[in-house]
Amino acid sequence: MIVSKRFNNNVILARSKQQEVILMGKGIGFQVYPDEEVQMELIEQTFVPSDSFMIESVAELLGDSNSKEVSLVREIIDYGEKVLAKELNDSLVITLLDHLHFAIVRHEKEMITKSPIEWEIKQMYRVETKIGLEALRIIHERLGIVLPKSEAIFIAMHFINGQFKNETMSDTLAFSETMNQVNSIVKYHFQIRIDEESVNYQRFLTHLRYYLIRQKNHESLELGNEDVYFTMKERFPEESNCVEKISTFIEGKYEWQTTYDEKLYLILHVNRLIS
Repeated sequence: MIVSKRFNNNVILARSKQQEVILMGKGIGFQVYPDEEVQMELIEQTFVPSDSFMIESVAELLGDSNSKEVSLVREIIDYGEKVLAKELNDSLVITLLDHLHFAIVRHEKEMITKSPIEWEIKQMYRVETKIGLEALRIIHERLGIVLPKSEAIFIAMHFINGQFKNETMSDTLAFSETMNQVNSIVKYHFQIRIDEESVNYQRFLTHLRYYLIRQKNHESLELGNEDVYFTMKERFPEESNCVEKISTFIEGKYEWQTTYDEKLYLILHVNRLIS
């Protein structure tokens, strides 16, 4: 493995089989120069960003972090990937490490910050909230720091973002608020209490989130199921009326048009939700 660039005494960029990797270890960058052999025995952490544009930002952040913090974030992400049963975006390492740093700073200054949509996150993203709470336990165990439970919500939001490409924290906040408003539309339309523990509710939330992401990315479903939509509209008139309220709300808030195919799947999910 060959040195490509030295960032500081503890972080370097190296080439390995035509791939660039970021290496972290105490003294690994001390008095080393490009094209020299990497001192393999000094490697403590290896990072392989999927996009080359991430390299500088990752290396800069790692250079400001100690090895214990990096290992801690890795452990939390590994746990999250196991619980979610999926690989998360590489950028999660950066955002979570950055968040951990400032969470510790807030703790030292006795500052407690709460998310304005804490209740919504707890209700709609229970798995991610579980990951956030476990992260607090790991932080306490590894660093001896007891962070407030409100930090679990912020960590959960990072794991929500980490499952989707090109999604920002502001998207998560906006979409969570919108999903809560859509839930209210369904509840008031049918005058019911939704079983938030049910599988159908979780499926509805998942579909709703992907629907919002598709709308934002201008990738609405257009599968040519217009005839099926009108059949379902006639078969499930109340569900259809509810979906019209949802699409009108979305159009008013974001100026997004809802296609027949999107309405069709919303009708089916609403039908399952109220059954």
